[in-house]
Amino acid sequence: MVFKHFFSIIFCFSAAYSVAGESVTAFDGAKEMLYDARDKIYNFDKNDSIIEECIARSRTIFSALPEKHDRLFWTAQTEYFEGLYYLKKNSKKNAELHFNKCNAILTQQLKECGENSEAYSLLADSHMQLMLSKGLTYQLLNGQKLKTLPEKALRLDSANIRAYQSLAVYCMNAPEPLGGSIQKAIQILASLTSKDKGEMFKIYYLLGNAYMKIHDSMLASKYLQMALALYPENQWAVADLQTVNSRKKP
Repeated sequence: MVFKHFFSIIFCFSAAYSVAGESVTAFDGAKEMLYDARDKIYNFDKNDSIIEECIARSRTIFSALPEKHDRLFWTAQTEYFEGLYYLKKNSKKNAELHFNKCNAILTQQLKECGENSEAYSLLADSHMQLMLSKGLTYQLLNGQKLKTLPEKALRLDSANIRAYQSLAVYCMNAPEPLGGSIQKAIQILASLTSKDKGEMFKIYYLLGNAYMKIHDSMLASKYLQMALALYPENQWAVADLQTVNSRKKP
């Protein structure tokens, strides 16, 4: 019965899009589906078929949006979340494929539609995921881009939380001569707050990782537990918390 109700909702969203004058309803419905998929990914939901259906349905609606800016941005967003989905499944190759698709779409958007803070911050996010997946070589080849993209986003919108998060990740991973600083990353992250559950999870999770890097087990544990209070089944946070707890043992 739960599955029947869920797919009935999806059908309603798709139907709304096909009715003249209802594109806003469909657009909002597609965003809701996509963020529902994100929440399921962050909480390591085992119902992969639902996640895949949410992403596929939302992509179909986004790809038909009349405004090029919205069409490209939200299609890129689906590629980004699909990348996270494959990270959840421990399929790095597929994850990297979707992050690269996200990058290509956003590059096209910025070229054809002009500068946009959200596009720059999502592009930074996607590059950060590729850096974390590919490691030092990717960081060395794309280091300056990983810093300038969130800075461009913040120049256009100083309240862009996602850009601050990306900048903090850069500070956590870059060498000191190139602007890396764990303390700066902590300062940035500690100043952020959001009404969005997923964004708060990222803030807490990144703070936990930042404190792990300076071996502050108490604060690392605190923020990882706060992240897990939002998504209790998130295996990335669970694994990091286990690492922190193991360090506490004599």
